[in-house]
Amino acid sequence: MIFKEVGNIHKELTSTQRAYLQERNNDLFYIFSDVVKKNRDLTDEEFERVSDGKFYFAERAKDLGLIDEVGGLDAVKSYIGKNIGEQPEESSRLIPTHYPYPINLYNISGH
Repeated sequence: MIFKEVGNIHKELTSTQRAYLQERNNDLFYIFSDVVKKNRDLTDEEFERVSDGKFYFAERAKDLGLIDEVGGLDAVKSYIGKNIGEQPEESSRLIPTHYPYPINLYNISGH
């Protein structure tokens, strides 16, 4: 029962609950870091230089090798056409605007 109230804004976290949340946060960070290192072909050292909690605007993220290109929806459609060989349907949404649940790293990592 001690963990059922984790996240209740009307109750202060106990040290046990805080430790539990920190463990989950650490787990998510390791999943995230593995996915980024693998998909961006980064060494541990390269990843450490860009994983200090800062956020980057697109051009800087591109310079650091964290993204491939900067562009809007038309650029995404063009990229898909060139690299996958398919054109998305005009009516398709590449970027969902509504999610039935909160987005978090655990949901998008496939774990």
